[in-house]
Amino acid sequence: MLRPIDLQRSDAFYGLIRTATAIILIIGIFSLDTFTSFAGAIAVLYVLPMMLLARNTDRAGSLLAGLLCAGLTLISFLFNHLPSPSLTAIMRMLVSLAANAITIWLIQGTQRSFDSLRASEHRHRRIINGLAIAIWEHDFRQVDQALGSLRAAGITDLNAHFSANPELVDALRRLVRITDVNQKALDLLGFEDAEDFYSHLHEFLPNDDVSFAEFLIALDARAPVFQSETSVRRRDGTMVDIIVAIGIPATGTLDRVVASILEVTERNRMAASIETMRLQLERAQRTTAIGQMSAMIAHEINQPLSAVRSYAAAASRWIARPEPDLVETTSALGKLVGAVDHVQEVIQRVRALSGQAQHALKPVSPDDLLISLTPLLQREANEYFGRVSYHLNASHAAIIGDTILLQQVIINLVRNAFQAMEDVDPCDRIVRIASSVAGGAVTLTVSDHGPGWEEEAMARLLEPFQTTRREGMGLGLAICRDAIQVHGGTMTVRNLPIGGAAVDLRIPLSIEATQIEAA
Repeated sequence: MLRPIDLQRSDAFYGLIRTATAIILIIGIFSLDTFTSFAGAIAVLYVLPMMLLARNTDRAGSLLAGLLCAGLTLISFLFNHLPSPSLTAIMRMLVSLAANAITIWLIQGTQRSFDSLRASEHRHRRIINGLAIAIWEHDFRQVDQALGSLRAAGITDLNAHFSANPELVDALRRLVRITDVNQKALDLLGFEDAEDFYSHLHEFLPNDDVSFAEFLIALDARAPVFQSETSVRRRDGTMVDIIVAIGIPATGTLDRVVASILEVTERNRMAASIETMRLQLERAQRTTAIGQMSAMIAHEINQPLSAVRSYAAAASRWIARPEPDLVETTSALGKLVGAVDHVQEVIQRVRALSGQAQHALKPVSPDDLLISLTPLLQREANEYFGRVSYHLNASHAAIIGDTILLQQVIINLVRNAFQAMEDVDPCDRIVRIASSVAGGAVTLTVSDHGPGWEEEAMARLLEPFQTTRREGMGLGLAICRDAIQVHGGTMTVRNLPIGGAAVDLRIPLSIEATQIEAA
């Protein structure tokens, strides 16, 4: 980056050269016009030193230089042509003075425009430095040329190419120059003066940053705006979390591409604290729920189990007598069967409680159901820095179902999928939701790019209290399965051949969606 002090020294040096050249020209032109017999309008050449001096002076200085040249022109005329000047000499003098006047007028107008431009630039600089967000400018021209070379070499999938060649991303990062910064950017990264600020992007953007590869793809596509969240290194070595937004020009050069930066370190720290408290609360709620369910099951089953024991003992005594009393034995066994039925009713009641006992069944379009979940699923995706991909092919189908219950099942499966991809690169953290119609049923599939399930655990995944997550309770998939069974459907789990896991919900087809609309 060319620092302001370098610009000042460069301007001072070249200004001195221009001034010395102008003085030499003035002396030379005056000598040639005064002490030689050339018949041409030599004084017209004064426009050259006037233009050189205009770069070093303000409007008043340019006017004085013009008047000086005009005065020297008159002195040369008087010295050579008095007391009886010819008409030709007078005309040459007037031409020279006219050229001098026109040059002064042009220089004054140009300097006036430059003064307005400097005032405007100073005003904008003051506004930019007063902003509450940090701003710095990048020079991406070399990066743009490198991306063009990759395209010319036949590389079409930049994402895959960058994934296979991470050293290329680092090399491109080193090509990015920082050309300007505002005061907020200096404060953010711990600098006092722009002269000391980082000159290249790689000096403060860590090597493990993944957002730069995403930006390169956006730059190649000339996306209007790129936004991401990352961390940058301060001057003292500490890291600061930021949100960066870069406006990418659709055309033209990329020598001054502006990035707006908002610090979110404190926000992220607070979010992490809130998330920790939320997880602690969820654990407490799960523990409380398990305790309440256990107490309810124990309370409801203790009595019928005691009755079962009593009836079994009575039947045993009646049958063990020297003369077995079959009537009493039959009566005790009948009461025992009734007690067992009571236990089964209690268990069914608990299952109904966990799976929503009351269900509002009505015609539902599967694709419309999934589309209606977009805001909620987007919230889940944002929480895990991922995204949801839809592949819907059941727009004309309909099922009979409980909308709320089905929505909860999908949300739970999507959340499980994102949790399974916590160690996956954010670029690949994608949950795929698909719908299809075949064999008289609608199949809804939720899949991810995570590690999948262990084969020995898959057979028991849908059983209550079976989980692959250390903090999980193992009730989620079991309740989802029960909810799908309420709709007369089935729920199956499987690993994908290319990696990842999938859950298939198969629900019987009811009527065509067009018939729903007609009704």
